[in-house]
This record gives sequence, structure tokens and C-alpha cells, in this order.
Amino acid sequence: MSDADRQQFTDAIGRAMDLAESRLDDNPNDAAALYSLGVSYGLRGNYNFAVRKAYLDALHDMVSARKCHNRVTRIDPAMVDAQLTQGVYDYVMGSLPMGWKMLGFLGGLQGNRARGLATLDRVANQGNINRVDAVILLSAIYRREHRPSEALSILKPLIQLLPRNYILRLELAEMYGDLSDHGAALAVLDEVEQLRRAHAPGYESLTVDLLAKEREHILTKLERNGASAGG
Repeated sequence: MSDADRQQFTDAIGRAMDLAESRLDDNPNDAAALYSLGVSYGLRGNYNFAVRKAYLDALHDMVSARKCHNRVTRIDPAMVDAQLTQGVYDYVMGSLPMGWKMLGFLGGLQGNRARGLATLDRVANQGNINRVDAVILLSAIYRREHRPSEALSILKPLIQLLPRNYILRLELAEMYGDLSDHGAALAVLDEVEQLRRAHAPGYESLTVDLLAKEREHILTKLERNGASAGG
């Protein structure tokens, strides 16, 4: 990020927090303001984690986001979107190695992996604002956990909803590769190539080199999976 972009981001997050906190001064149970404040903490936490690499700051922000959205859920249980933060938090904390879990427990930080997945699934099916985000997170989690069939079941409708996002199609090819479905994986890559050549909306930034590397990676995966099955 450039200095100007960084400043714009931090100024916008700060302004959003100020507006939310001003409303909460008037009404501590303002669910919309609490939700907005939690989103701001979450965005800043993502920034601290992915850009600044300030992991302790990121953890503090995510804990604050979770607390805000937990309050939203208590005030308005029907606001399912506020459960996204809780689902992510539960899954991440519940997936840590045992040593880190013990440290987290001593620090009052606990999670539950299965509960986190169930919460994300609920947001994916019943949410409004965060429904798509929950589906994308679930697809990433299923890939991480080597559950390609479940990832496929949610990637396909997501592609119909977000046809400009070529990354989703590349993920689809990856999942077919994990399933050793040679024909389906290459068919998806061929379709992506056709969309790129046709200058389909969203595919302008997909380079020839990136697509070639993805094809090589999937072919290597298919050969490896085939060799493992044969062995």
C-alpha cells in the first residue's frame, strides 16, 4: 500500500469508529452502531494482520469485533450477520495447535472448531449482508481441511452469483484436481481461457502467465494423485 492509501484507510476506519461510538454514547444498545463498530474493528484487524504483520494488534482488534457482535446478537438475535465474526473466531481459536490453545485458555481466549463451522454455515444460509462472505470462508475452510466435495457444492452456486470473479473458477479447478477428476479440472481451465480471450468482464486482469502456472500446477497435482492411487 502507498502512504496515501494507508492514510485514507486508517482515516476512514477512524471516522467510522467515531460515528458508531457517538451513537453508542446516546444509546449503548444501538444494534446497528455496535454492528458497524465491530465491522470496523474487524477490517482494522485484517489490515494489522495481513499488511502491518502486527499480530498482537490484530488479535486485540478481532477480540473487540467479537465482543461488539456478541452484544448485537444478544440485543437482536435475528441479526444473523453479526454471527460471522463469532464463527471465524471460534473456528480459528479451535483450530490452533494444543500449545497455543492452552495459552489462549490462560488468556481467556477460547474457541470451538465445530461450533465455528456450524455458525458460518448458519450465516451462509440465513444471513443477508455477510452471506456471500460466509460462503467464501466456508469454501476456503473446506479446502484447508481436504474436503473438496463439500467445497464444490458451495463453489458452483457462488460462481453463478459472482461470474466476474475468475479466482472462484480457478478454485473450482483446484477442487476437481483434489478429487482426481482430470476431465472436469481441465474443462474448467479451458472455460476460463475462453472467457479471458473473449475479454469477459472481470477477466481483464487474468494474465496468460498466471493461467499457465495454474494449469501446470493442477496437471502436476493430477499426476501426483494418479500415481498415489496407482501405488
